[in-house]
Amino acid sequence: MKYNNLLFDLDDTIFDFTKAQELALEKVFNHYYIPNDEAMRKAYLEVNHYFWKEYEQNKITREEVFKQRFTLFFQKNQLSGNGIQADEMYRHYIAQNHQLLPAATEALTYLQNKNYRLFAATNGIYQMQYKRLKEACLLPFFEKIYVSDKINSQKPQRQYFQTIFMDNKGMTANNTLMIGDNLNADIKGANLMEMDSVWLNRTKTTNQTPWRPTYEIEQLQQLKKIL
Repeated sequence: MKYNNLLFDLDDTIFDFTKAQELALEKVFNHYYIPNDEAMRKAYLEVNHYFWKEYEQNKITREEVFKQRFTLFFQKNQLSGNGIQADEMYRHYIAQNHQLLPAATEALTYLQNKNYRLFAATNGIYQMQYKRLKEACLLPFFEKIYVSDKINSQKPQRQYFQTIFMDNKGMTANNTLMIGDNLNADIKGANLMEMDSVWLNRTKTTNQTPWRPTYEIEQLQQLKKIL
């Protein structure tokens, strides 16, 4: 067995974060009487993407993302509202949703039965991710859960992965596989560590980044062809 250890991203790899985000945005928009239409959702997502990209490049902290993204969204779209309170509300509703991607449980069951060591390796908030894993009945699948706010670094930083390796005896880049949907976090991080990776590309997006996955799949059940 080439790989002993599998690092799983969570959002949009195991959890259907896109759906959770839609539901949370609907709640926030309704509270602030913002039209829940495609234009407004796109406007928020553009701001959100900008801040998370800054975070992944270690230019800002996670707390700055939370403080600024809704504030800037309100400002750019001439909306009334408290951006910090809106963000707290949004994160509350995100935590209530733990919809899974198709075949997520099936894939994790298959891999666990094949005696792979499974680890959650995600950016975000530990308390929120743990709650969602628990409510989705996924905690038994993962040996350990690594979330950026707990280990004081984030994907794609080398320090993030080095912390995980040091915490698990015998784990190296050679016997570990990173599985995720984000080219600029999951796949870039794996490339920087010279570690193999699987890019979950559900939308058949063209890779326009310099980061190259070892494998590419469109559905989680296709992991069976690799592992």
